[in-house]
Order: sequence, then structure tokens, then C-alpha cells
Amino acid sequence: MTISNALRRALFDFAGKNIVVPVEQAALDRAYAKVAPAIRAEIDKRFPPDDMAVLKKYRVADTDYCINKQYGFRDDMKFDFRFEDALAPVLPSTRCEDRVFEWTDKTAKLLLAYHEAALTHKKAREAKLEAYRQLVFSASSMKAIIEVWPAAAALAPETTRLPSLSADAIALIKRDNAGAMAA
Repeated sequence: MTISNALRRALFDFAGKNIVVPVEQAALDRAYAKVAPAIRAEIDKRFPPDDMAVLKKYRVADTDYCINKQYGFRDDMKFDFRFEDALAPVLPSTRCEDRVFEWTDKTAKLLLAYHEAALTHKKAREAKLEAYRQLVFSASSMKAIIEVWPAAAALAPETTRLPSLSADAIALIKRDNAGAMAA
């Protein structure tokens, strides 16, 4: 029995939601832990927290997770505080695109390191997702997918033939098994 396009899309979405890149995620988290406090300190110099608390009381300031930065000759660079992060500053109510901050060299270097870690993280996720895409869209049956990626059984139980994938892609998927925790 062939796999429907809807099931293939569901499997691919499942992989996308469950892929983890622990080494790259740890590096991104470390870079964030360095840059977020530095950015907050720079913002607090320009917008003192006590003043912002008064403005927030009168609803003319709010927590802002999106910060644009300017560093010398470089174009604006955006930084987003994580929504669960208490470091996100309270700023006068405007859109983040309307406010551009200048930063010290130290903060700018931390920001660049964070952007590099974010790019590395994104590339690692994309590489893994491509292996799962190859599996999902080349397999002729669920059995073939489940043989390589056991967590896929959570989406559909039926099965048959092995996909034509590279040995590297099969090994990566078997090791990674995206969504195993969700299953």
C-alpha cells in the first residue's frame, strides 16, 4: 500500500517539530546566556527600569522582546529575547523596527557570536530535516519508514518496502530518531 501525500506531509511535519540538535542547541543557549544580559544592561542605560515601570503603569510602555541594534558600519541586527526570559526589557510602546540602538564593541561581539551560533543551529537542523525528507518522500510504505525511524509509528501503523536512501541518511535517522520522546 502506498503512502498518501497527506501522510507524507504529516510525517515530515512531525520530524520538523521533533528534530533536536543538542550540541548546536547547547552552543546557542550559551551564546544567548552571554548576549542577553549584555543587551539588557545597554538598554537599561538608555531606559532606566524605574522610569519604564512608571510608564508601564500608565500603559505607555510594555515588555519588548524584539530589539534592533546598530553597530558601526553594519546594517541593523535584530535580537529577540526569549519569551520565557525575565531579562526582556520594558520599553516605551513602539514597534521594534522603530527603535535602533547603538552598542559597545563588547556587546556587538557577543551579538555576532550569538548570530553565528544561531546560523550553525539552523544549518544543523536543516541537514537533519533533509535526511528525514528523503526518507519520508522516497519510501514506498510505512513499514520502510518505521524500520529506519521507529518514532514514525506514532503517526500510522501500516507497512512494507525499504526506501532508497543513502546509508548515511539511514544511519543519521536511526541515531537521531526525531520525535522519540513525543511518541
